[in-house]
Amino acid sequence: MELQERGVPGVQLHGFAESTTDRYDAVVSTGAAESAPGEVSALADRMESDGLRVCRGWSARCPLEGTTNVQGRAAERQHATFVHLELAPGARGDGRDSGEAAAAVAGLLTAWAED
Repeated sequence: MELQERGVPGVQLHGFAESTTDRYDAVVSTGAAESAPGEVSALADRMESDGLRVCRGWSARCPLEGTTNVQGRAAERQHATFVHLELAPGARGDGRDSGEAAAAVAGLLTAWAED
């Protein structure tokens, strides 16, 4: 939360069980915020262009969108950018889509570092 107080953006990674939903490979949300800055939308766009099925928490009702997430609420209070990212088994570890998911997150972090 110290970084959020300084306005440093953050990403919180989680994984969900295949039994949670088979409709999505990733759930991207901004936690308690109801909108997404451009770079977060770009993360979801990149994941989709790489073939992942993405639910966007700011524009749809998604499972596990992190709206009650403690860090997400703290980021909203501080007006800091926050991404809550839930990944299916195939999009993490050595899953079939893990490279695409990792590349998309790396792109987000690179964009933040360049700001």
